[in-house]
Amino acid sequence: MPSPYRGSPTMPYSGCGLSLSKVFRATSPELIADKLSAAGWTWEYCSAVTRDGWRWIVDAHRDGRRYIVESDERLSAFLELERRSCNPGK
Repeated sequence: MPSPYRGSPTMPYSGCGLSLSKVFRATSPELIADKLSAAGWTWEYCSAVTRDGWRWIVDAHRDGRRYIVESDERLSAFLELERRSCNPGK
């Protein structure tokens, strides 16, 4: 599966203190959740069964900002949430 990230693997995220090389090594939702918690985010997730299969919903909030992501896969949802919370303008 190709990476959703573009550019240098060491390009830092703004606001998170993470680099893409560290994100590439984070292959489980649990590791991403730990990073979000360490950065001060409150997060939760749930799953639902739809007629098309499972749907994962991940939610994170901090300092009046809130991000909600839906995906067919739990890891994809956490990766997208991490990308949005670390790069809020993109």
